Amino acid sequence: MSAPLLEARNLTVAFDGRPCLRGVDLDLPAGRVVGLLGASGAGKSTLLRALAGVIDPAGGSVRLEGRTLRPEPGAGFPSIGYLMQRPERQFFAPTIAEEVGFALARRGAAVSADGDLRVRRALAAVGAAGLLDGAARAPWATSRGQQRLVALASVTVFAPRVLLLDEPSAGLDVDAARTVWGAIRAAAAGGAAVLVAGHDVAALAASAHRLELLAGGRLERVRLTDASGREALAREGLPLPDLWSHAARWLGDFWPAERWREPVETLAERVAEVLARRWGGGR
Repeated sequence: MSAPLLEARNLTVAFDGRPCLRGVDLDLPAGRVVGLLGASGAGKSTLLRALAGVIDPAGGSVRLEGRTLRPEPGAGFPSIGYLMQRPERQFFAPTIAEEVGFALARRGAAVSADGDLRVRRALAAVGAAGLLDGAARAPWATSRGQQRLVALASVTVFAPRVLLLDEPSAGLDVDAARTVWGAIRAAAAGGAAVLVAGHDVAALAASAHRLELLAGGRLERVRLTDASGREALAREGLPLPDLWSHAARWLGDFWPAERWREPVETLAERVAEVLARRWGGGR
């Protein structure tokens, strides 16, 4: 198995002497979406900030592609793209085009037709291409949902190897959220390691290859196919919707616990096993 793109070891964060994260270990492999669940105040945003190098942990380390990440502004750029929980706090450019294109300029790309095309493509990927039409607008002069789309485009336009996303679909309507989740899955399919924090168990379960629950300052891997995993979520006030609960229970009976996210591949293996048992021995 290849080394993770981003890894945390014994990560500890404290505020005013009170621990928020207690010895967290986490691996983010390439090509995978990891869902980070937890109740409000559990420390999900704190964990993302520590992984992004925005805050200095009290203990432990974060390694990015094998090297220790120093907690300083921009330490992970351009390998890490970090979306804040409140996107308006990360805006500083006077127009949407400049906001989304800033990372390209920082990487040394001159303002050009190619750069403009990449900005448009980034906004189109999250369903916000129309925000560039007409007069130039400031990113904070849009709706809360549009601000989230602009912020997401600004951290994906330079195709980072790691994406740390704090509630990327919060405040979006159904169609916009569907587009955003499609963009997240596409980033992972392109080889990125993606960590998505949120409260919506069903939404994360539909796109994540793995779910982690942050509770009491510690991470616990949860599987919806296991009753214990569903119970752990319920204890934190994050129960599965009824339809998902029934589906997870059924999948737990039918698919191997580690493979339920790859049903087509698993089904092919099962069919091959049945055929081998049925006809293999009689030839």
